[in-house]
Amino acid sequence: MKTKRRVPLLSGLCIVASAAIVASYWLRGGGSGPAKNVWDWAQFLMIPLALILLAVLFNALDRKNERIIALDHVRETMLQAYFASLTELLLEKDLRSSQPGDEVRNLAHARTFALLPQITAKQKLRVVQFLCESQLIGIVELHDTDLSGTNLAHIVLSGVNLSRADLSKANLSEANLSGANLSNANLSDASLNKADLGKADLHGTNLSRANLSSAYLSTADLRYASLSNANLREANLSGANLSKADLSGAILSGANLIVADLSRADLSEADLSESRLSGANLNGTNLSGANLSAANLKDTYLSFEQLTKAKGIQE
Repeated sequence: MKTKRRVPLLSGLCIVASAAIVASYWLRGGGSGPAKNVWDWAQFLMIPLALILLAVLFNALDRKNERIIALDHVRETMLQAYFASLTELLLEKDLRSSQPGDEVRNLAHARTFALLPQITAKQKLRVVQFLCESQLIGIVELHDTDLSGTNLAHIVLSGVNLSRADLSKANLSEANLSGANLSNANLSDASLNKADLGKADLHGTNLSRANLSSAYLSTADLRYASLSNANLREANLSGANLSKADLSGAILSGANLIVADLSRADLSEADLSESRLSGANLNGTNLSGANLSAANLKDTYLSFEQLTKAKGIQE
């Protein structure tokens, strides 16, 4: 209430001050007869006009703040209603013991799906934490949901279905996503450094510009995944399926790609320096402009075309 009263009061004071300045000038003779100098008038009017504009600005900011406060209140009300509805499904409909395809599960997913795009990133984290603490994280499906920009660092989401979910710009650093279904999900610009993605399904996933440095991706399914300009420095991709994946411009220096399937993948302009590629399948792989300096290529077959187009390969 103090803020609401203060802003109109300031606006009123600005207007009164403006009127007082003009009136005082007039009474002192500045307004008796024709103006001696147009520039003098302009100078005197600049201050009142500035004060009036300031009053208008105060009012505009006040209305904006009121809208923000009202929106925050609506979002929090929606979030609390969601918590109450899932608690009801948990206690009265035995949600935790339900099976895939059950009506109660579908209802819980529908409510989660509808809520997430309408709340802030911090509130999205509270939703995921609620599901984890209620032991509902694998029961309430998170596929197709909007978790963009959410800070989920260190969280355990192993085996969770996140297919087609929007996780763009999310922070999943050191998260446990082993065996998770992230197929066709949007993880562009996401932070996944040191995350555990072992055996995860990343088929068709958008990981462009994502930070996967030192991530564990052993035996992960990355077929058709987009990893263009991604940071995979020191990542463990041993045995991973990267067939037809887009790794153009990706940083793979020091990465473990032992026996990985890179057939028909696009590694153009990628940095593979000091990477381990022994036994990797590079059949039809685009290595145009790729940096293979100090890479371990033992038991790896490269065609003459690949040898001539790649950079840094010692004779």
